[in-house]
Amino acid sequence: LTRDSAGIAAAFEKAFKAQELTAQIIDATPENIPDLPDAAGLVLIPDAFCQPGDDAMASRFLLTAFCLASQNGPYLAESAKAGGGFLACISFLGGGFGFKNFEPQVSPVYGGMAGLAKTAALEWEPVLCRALDLPFDEKTVKRNAEDAVALMMTRGAVEMGLDGKQCYIPELASQSVTKP
Repeated sequence: LTRDSAGIAAAFEKAFKAQELTAQIIDATPENIPDLPDAAGLVLIPDAFCQPGDDAMASRFLLTAFCLASQNGPYLAESAKAGGGFLACISFLGGGFGFKNFEPQVSPVYGGMAGLAKTAALEWEPVLCRALDLPFDEKTVKRNAEDAVALMMTRGAVEMGLDGKQCYIPELASQSVTKP
């Protein structure tokens, strides 16, 4: 679990431990990427509540998330072969990936977290990869931490959103294209 200043990682850590799963909060920056050979899972949590509209901060976190995933992906793949490895990329765009309940004060750059999870799902087939979008509300996220942790480890669609009341799964819909 990557550390954040709002205490989301701590709430998730508590939820993992309630399921009798070991969880640890880590510090990471693009210059300091920890090597996690014993990790069965990696939960990438942006510090989005600190400076929510700061695109530079969001971009820096995306770089950190990519570096963490890239460096530790082989360990997750080994864990997956042994029975369970997962990657969860968290965003706080409202629970609907910016298309439902979007909070305009949040940098849309954090939408890149879903792209990281979707790419990892294609590259690391045995690893359970999840893009989980949550509300931009610290209290709601903490209150629903157990639900969020359960979704991180549930097989199904890569993208899932949780708005505090419902779980959303975006689906592609075929549409015919007409000329303008």
